[in-house]
Amino acid sequence: EDKDAALDTMEWAWLVMALAGVYPSRTLTAYVFNLGNTNTTVGFLPVRLPEVARMYAILNQYFSNEAGLSDTKRDRLYRTDESFRSACERGAIGLQSMPPSGLTNFFPGPNSSIPNKPLEPVDYFLYQTWILAMLGPDHEDLYQLARQTAESLATFASEERGTARDNLVKELLNQTGKRSFIQKLTEIVESDPARFPALEKLAARAYAMSLESLRLFITLIKFQYAGKSRQTSSEKA
Repeated sequence: EDKDAALDTMEWAWLVMALAGVYPSRTLTAYVFNLGNTNTTVGFLPVRLPEVARMYAILNQYFSNEAGLSDTKRDRLYRTDESFRSACERGAIGLQSMPPSGLTNFFPGPNSSIPNKPLEPVDYFLYQTWILAMLGPDHEDLYQLARQTAESLATFASEERGTARDNLVKELLNQTGKRSFIQKLTEIVESDPARFPALEKLAARAYAMSLESLRLFITLIKFQYAGKSRQTSSEKA
């Protein structure tokens, strides 16, 4: 008998994604425990599969022609940096507990970044898909607003030599509060009044959002802005 024999394990996010594909409209109850040198019982937790299933619908709605991913391949490529233990500590397993691996590096904050080089296509699509799923029923309007905002900001940054405008946009996209975000929008409009019609709508929408939704929305704009900036640079070259 091999005392060191062990069962291979899988990424816990793969299992949740697979279950969402089979039971897209059901919230299941899971009994969670850990078998090891000491057995640990977590207890019964809801697994909110409809939340996760929204990702399937959103990926198909916005990115199906570009991503070229089958459901099975997408699920196998999905990774999250959150441990299963941390997910359980939230009291439920759902969309919020499984952001795609690496996405939090782009959330607004002092150490955050804007993608300066093209991401792997899978990451680009999964990051935006998860954010849109988290934004809920308003995701369609917010996706269009993010695209329009990114285009306006990319135009703003490209119409003046040097890095001052680009730096101002980056400062805007790293704000973590409503007041500071709207203040940076004001600075952009003061620098270029032609941006007012596009950014006025953004300011009103941002003011009405929760801080969590605003953080996600700003991150979505970041990805759109990175793509628009590269497009603008290519056209000028």
